[in-house]
Amino acid sequence: MNQDAFDPEYLADVSGALAEVLGEAKALVDARHIGTELDAAMAHARDLHVILLEQAAVADQGTRDEVRGFCNALTMALARLTEIMDRDISRLREG
Repeated sequence: MNQDAFDPEYLADVSGALAEVLGEAKALVDARHIGTELDAAMAHARDLHVILLEQAAVADQGTRDEVRGFCNALTMALARLTEIMDRDISRLREG
């Protein structure tokens, strides 16, 4: 769902959903459940991240910098988690 106007409540909902799906993805890796379920979780996380960036783009100038900072922090967290998960998945596949 793409919104044309900045909505802080929507941003909070999407952020919460992103945190939840990242937690689920990490739990799948920890439980050694790699495959389509993990792929779907990570795809969902990336989709939610795009929504966050869209919200940053429609925020008013005063809010935009704060939202962008928040989105940048989530971008780094998503990238780091992806890196960790990729490493763990490689180890699981090797042995």
